[in-house]
Amino acid sequence: MAAKVQDIKRGERLREERERLKLTLVAMSSFGKVSRGSQILYEKGSPPTADYLGKIAAKGADVMYILTGVKEADALARVVAETTGAAIKEAIEGASGIPAAQATMGDARKVEADLVKAGIIATQKYLASLRGDQTEVGPTEIDSTEISMIPRYEAQLAAGNGMINMSEEPVELLTFPSTWLSRLDVAAKDACLLAVIGSSMEPTLYDGDLVLINQSRRTIRNGRIYAFNDIDGTSRIKRLDVIRGAAITIRSDANPLLVEQRLGEEMNVVSGGIIGEVVWAAHTLTDGN
Repeated sequence: MAAKVQDIKRGERLREERERLKLTLVAMSSFGKVSRGSQILYEKGSPPTADYLGKIAAKGADVMYILTGVKEADALARVVAETTGAAIKEAIEGASGIPAAQATMGDARKVEADLVKAGIIATQKYLASLRGDQTEVGPTEIDSTEISMIPRYEAQLAAGNGMINMSEEPVELLTFPSTWLSRLDVAAKDACLLAVIGSSMEPTLYDGDLVLINQSRRTIRNGRIYAFNDIDGTSRIKRLDVIRGAAITIRSDANPLLVEQRLGEEMNVVSGGIIGEVVWAAHTLTDGN
């Protein structure tokens, strides 16, 4: 009978996963249906059984990482990146007839459906392989009309005193379900993504939040949040109200009683500088909020 090989590094990774899941030795052994002593031995490097690994995987343990040292998320990202990267090159060259290295953002947009398909297919194939599912995943299973690509720009919309940083080309294209955009009454061609900087729109919008702008909505509806260029050329994000024939008021959620006014010709500058209405925001949770 072959001797069972100790693997101290594997044991350390098992302990690391247990601690990541905030489980005690007893809790982890209970999930794996083994004794506390067996759990201790596994964490010292003894080879765990397949049955044990299957049970702790069901509780959220990254078994791929335990066995190989490669995190499942990293492996998935690599597979998707490699597959999508090849598809991008092939799709751009096929559609435009020019080398991918010379392609512009406009060329990339023309083949956005191919890029989305490649990423989804790669993800599906990888997840299927983890499940042991041999079912072939192909392009026919994906309807590219269900996905829309929205450009994200480097521009930062100031929730405070204003900041200009508008770029001509988007820094990336992010995918959104077309049906979801329809529920927001947003056409993909009219949408863009921009970042918020500053805290004066809290608690509605926080510093660093990503906002979706509907650029087709440029007529002020009282009480709505808009991205706009102010009289000094700064790009801002505030609640706007129109007092017909008199003024446009600008308010911050953090201090709604502090109201700015734009009168006369300044009203025309603001109304003509509306970028669009904010219809959605993404917020990253931190220790502070």
